Amino acid sequence: MNRTLHFKTLLFMFVGIISNAQTIVWTGAASDTNFFTEANWKDSVTNAVPESNTINPGTNINLALQINTPATITASGSIQFGSGSLALGSATVSATSLSGGTVTINEGGYLNLSAASPLLNTVQINFTSGLGWIRTANTSATTISTTNLGQIKVNGAASVYQTNLRLDHYYLSGCVIRANIASTTPLTVYDGINSLGNSAAITVNTIHIGSSIAGSMNNKINSFVLKKGYIVTLAINEDGTGKSKNYIASETDLVINTLPVALRNSISFIRVLPWNWVNKKGRTDYDTDLNSTWVYKWNNNQNSTLDWEYAPMSWTYTGANDAADITLYTSKYNSTHVMGFNEADDCNGQAGQYPSGPTVGKLCNPDVAVSYYKNLMKTGM
Repeated sequence: MNRTLHFKTLLFMFVGIISNAQTIVWTGAASDTNFFTEANWKDSVTNAVPESNTINPGTNINLALQINTPATITASGSIQFGSGSLALGSATVSATSLSGGTVTINEGGYLNLSAASPLLNTVQINFTSGLGWIRTANTSATTISTTNLGQIKVNGAASVYQTNLRLDHYYLSGCVIRANIASTTPLTVYDGINSLGNSAAITVNTIHIGSSIAGSMNNKINSFVLKKGYIVTLAINEDGTGKSKNYIASETDLVINTLPVALRNSISFIRVLPWNWVNKKGRTDYDTDLNSTWVYKWNNNQNSTLDWEYAPMSWTYTGANDAADITLYTSKYNSTHVMGFNEADDCNGQAGQYPSGPTVGKLCNPDVAVSYYKNLMKTGM
């Protein structure tokens, strides 16, 4: 009898552990895409729909929620966790804020938050992929940096801005929070049209040229998919010159089913960079209030800040004449553009007077300027 009772007790405990380990997965089975509609969820083991009022806005959710299927989901309010959590992948969720619990952003997980205070009550965030974000439309990168970094991890490690975490400003008042992982592959290239044939995944930041392009895809690319939040530069020559094109995937993934004729089976230069959401308006100073989001300073020795993207300028040929200059530009964190020269057509003043010597050798001579400008194209910016 004692052995039987002991066995039943252990069995009860075991079943309880399994029950507590169950997750509630998104099905989208209801007629809406409302995060808080219980009919859109089911128990991963029993397939039962959660009880009414267990997934409500502004009320503690004590369930382990998981979204792994492509969907665009709206949460009409704050997603508030008690002992619950959310693992988000392959879907986009929009809400006002997060509160409590743990939220994991997996590959393809995009969470857009609209509140001025979007990360409440010590909610813990963990990014496992560079292909996913939390976008705070009304909270700046500076505010996130000073207020919320302690709540954010990358693959379980404490977040360090620029080292394993990016805080990219989203236009004037927002921020895109995402992992900074060197192995992230935002670009997939194909040797057939319509994303068919052999494929290769291209990593971020690195300049890929010639035979170093993954999958032996040098001079074979005909189509590609670029994940949102990234920009790619493609060129037919290994130094970034010749026929070239920039593609930006800002708000949605970019699918190019057929490259322009000049690029088909001809690409030998690729560079993917994280996109940074700037307004059109730029300026020449960091501390004047013109509601701008990018700056330049007639030099190449500044850096981007949490509030502004810095566009380095090769004011004269001296900023574009050797490999060290290219290394300088490509090392600029959060710079996607480089500016080539300043009033170079003026042979008697400004940048056009350099190099010294007769007019034919100065930057105001188009052939001279082009030769240096070609060097800048090696940046892939």
